[in-house]
Amino acid sequence: MDLELTGKAALITGASRGIGAAAALALAQEGASVAINYLTSESEAQKVVESIRGNGGRASLFQADVSKADQVQAMVGAVLDEYKQIDILVNNAGITTHTGRIDGFGAEDIEKCMAVNVSGMLNCIQAVTPHMKSRRYGKIINVISFRAYATRYSSPYDISKAAALALTIEVASELAPFNINVVSISPGTAATDMNREKLLSDAKKLREFEAKIPLGRIAQPEDIANLICFLSSDRAKHITGTDILITGGEIFRW
Repeated sequence: MDLELTGKAALITGASRGIGAAAALALAQEGASVAINYLTSESEAQKVVESIRGNGGRASLFQADVSKADQVQAMVGAVLDEYKQIDILVNNAGITTHTGRIDGFGAEDIEKCMAVNVSGMLNCIQAVTPHMKSRRYGKIINVISFRAYATRYSSPYDISKAAALALTIEVASELAPFNINVVSISPGTAATDMNREKLLSDAKKLREFEAKIPLGRIAQPEDIANLICFLSSDRAKHITGTDILITGGEIFRW
């Protein structure tokens, strides 16, 4: 299926590795120009750019801390200077912090997660929407987590993801009259750096974990990137204000 993304420009936050990098590569393969945001992993982000350019695509790096509104505004301005448009925003940047039962973390843990996972998302949306409104066109995809629904001893992260889900619905309602689609996707456990130490580095533990997932496997970043590409296209023009679970059925076991 041709997603007809040639001529579109996408800004992907947290795109130096994992889901963000996979989304950048997939969108570029579909013909979009991609702006790759990173915070500190410049060398990893540069590898993504080089891979895209090596395949004939267009990509550039843009450093910014999404939790800082002024940095996000500057980044969006720089992207518009270079690409002249932003058709697609993929809010992928996210962090986790101390996990545990409710008596084992403090307000500072919640605030740390909220700063990136919610405020960072809002900063990016606020920065791109004037441009999208003026063109009466835009696709905003928020990468959340199934932990917004199914929490278990990772409370600060889970709380922030539930808030991000609420933000998605609110923003979608406000921006729909401007022909701007806003959706979120909630991956289950995926083969990303966030899960490397506690799961991917132990083959036995991984096999046992995957055996409990109905489809028998955790997600690869490319699985999630494929959904992002579809939602970035006009094939999904009637989808807004909703969340799509992509868990391989993992949510059933929680």
